[in-house]
Amino acid sequence: MCFFDNSSNLILNSKRQLKLYLMTKILLVSPLPPPIGGIATWTKDILNYFENHNNFQLLHFNSAIQKRRITQISKQKRLIVGFLGLRNIPLIIELVKKHNVSVVHHTSSASFGLIRDYLLLRKLRRLDVKIIVHFHFGRIPQLVKQNNWEWKLICLVINKTDKVIVIDVKSYETLVNKGFKNIEYLPNPIAESIKKQELDKNVPFSERCKGSVLYVGHVVKSKGVIELVTACTEIESITSLILIGPFESEIKHLLQIIASKRDKGKWLNLMGLQTHQMVLEEMRKCSVFVLPSYSEGFPFVILESMAMGCPIVATSVGAIEDMLNINSNEPAGVCVKHKNVFELKYAIQLLLGNNIMAEQMGLLAKRRVLKEYTIEAIGRKMIDIWIK
Repeated sequence: MCFFDNSSNLILNSKRQLKLYLMTKILLVSPLPPPIGGIATWTKDILNYFENHNNFQLLHFNSAIQKRRITQISKQKRLIVGFLGLRNIPLIIELVKKHNVSVVHHTSSASFGLIRDYLLLRKLRRLDVKIIVHFHFGRIPQLVKQNNWEWKLICLVINKTDKVIVIDVKSYETLVNKGFKNIEYLPNPIAESIKKQELDKNVPFSERCKGSVLYVGHVVKSKGVIELVTACTEIESITSLILIGPFESEIKHLLQIIASKRDKGKWLNLMGLQTHQMVLEEMRKCSVFVLPSYSEGFPFVILESMAMGCPIVATSVGAIEDMLNINSNEPAGVCVKHKNVFELKYAIQLLLGNNIMAEQMGLLAKRRVLKEYTIEAIGRKMIDIWIK
């Protein structure tokens, strides 16, 4: 016998599963802004989507470390942040006991935070709860090759969980090939608000700002901004390079020095933090969107630029190749190696010089978002992982 839930189209295969579904209390342990970040953005979208879902109770514990600058990325700072998270463990355990939680869904960005993750999971294992760990990073294949302390901690964490969610296909295949049986692949969704308000706005490619290149994210070295500005100094057809996102004065000064090699750097515009609506407007206007990061998980700026129909150049890290459908006959963008100025320059020139290719990739990108990454589709899969 199968039971169908009208709000999610979830198929439940037994009365026991139906009863569990109707009685489930889920505790989502994940950060909310501030500070702004990929997991925090995902959390906000998931909570908004499930706010009116009456069949189960979704509780939330905000695991964000407050009073931290989002441009702080040194190992020392990350180690401190990882250990600061230890103070959340007794609070989480108390919530589980107090509310009789059935499922704990814990998000993780790995690194030194894995120590906190492992200690939390050891505590949760003593309780009668289903444990799900959601890895929001895309470095697992590299870590397996390195066989370092981080990989060993990841193995310990996986062995303490009922289900592990990864956000890219390469990580899923790597873990399955290593013999783990509890791995699920679940990409991130496009925000429901964008789907409702923005996807119907088709901007003809001819109306985009000619020669305009856009980057959105933290303006830090590890995001590839030095390589991006360096590449753009060698492309005469670029009329403007817009960088949207937080930055420190030191990196701003360095980028301005690099940019001054062409036209005194007048084409470089560091806009700092902007509203989400302003970011979407700039995505609709640019000729090319570029994300040259050294490392990524499942970047929302790629999803959003796809939704805005942008031609995209990005590095082959994390889930980006999956998102842009690179290994297919209909790629929705161009991928290059990270830290490679030559490849980056060539890819940007290719799209700036070929309007037909650029427009086609933008259309394919928008179509892919609607097919693969809607909040409804991802939400149904998430419920399935929680309940079954």
